Amino acid sequence: MTSWHWIDRQRVEIAKFYLISTQLLGDRSIYSLSYLDWHG
Repeated sequence: MTSWHWIDRQRVEIAKFYLISTQLLGDRSIYSLSYLDWHG
């Protein structure tokens, strides 16, 4: 239970980070962040 709650919390934080990044940096930030996620 707690582990799933923690995962959901992490997802929310990541979602916020992506949203803020896209608003600040524009659409290109999504591609660069996704690239880092997959290849970093």
